Amino acid sequence: MTNNQQTLTQINQLKQRLAANDQRYFDDLQLYLSTAGLFYNETQLNQQLLNMLLDLRDANADGQSAIDFFGNDPQTMSNEIIKQLPTPKLRDQLSFISIIIGITWLFQLLYSRNTAAGMHLNIIALVIVPIIEVLAIMLIFRVLHHSVYGAPNRKWLGYVQTALIFSVTVGLMLAFTNLIPLGWTLLIPSPWNNLLLTLIAIIATGTLVFVLSRYQHRKNH
Repeated sequence: MTNNQQTLTQINQLKQRLAANDQRYFDDLQLYLSTAGLFYNETQLNQQLLNMLLDLRDANADGQSAIDFFGNDPQTMSNEIIKQLPTPKLRDQLSFISIIIGITWLFQLLYSRNTAAGMHLNIIALVIVPIIEVLAIMLIFRVLHHSVYGAPNRKWLGYVQTALIFSVTVGLMLAFTNLIPLGWTLLIPSPWNNLLLTLIAIIATGTLVFVLSRYQHRKNH
């Protein structure tokens, strides 16, 4: 188990011991901070949340609630915390985007049109679909972030907007991948297409075995 996973486990355990009102207060705080942006360091953010929970635990012991201790304006407090977080590194941003592109291209390869001539790759889909996915994820984060401390009677709007963004994103991905004529295509001739798919299967299997073995090792230690 990584340090960040241990921190998350501690956070969840401490939250369960809070009174219902304090738990709702902290859940909103955690969601607001976690959706502040895609590229903030998750480990540092969770450590900040854990420290706040430990302080709240001590305050509870003195008879103070979350509102008594943190104040009745958690949004302003959260914005100050966000300002103090280190600026996301370009390396982390590129790493996240490359993961999205890699996963997208993997599915594009697996579901590309195969004929006797070989595999036909939709160049437009390879370029456009990852961009759509990244923009959709960023937009969903933004919607959830602003809905946390929005008007209580309009919180449902954030969920509707998130569902709408998801539906539009899936529709656009299907359109560019399947419904729009292929247009520009890249042909991977046979038998190279089969060799490519075999290589992908080997890499995916090896990655899965590696991840599971690392997890088992950390669990045992």
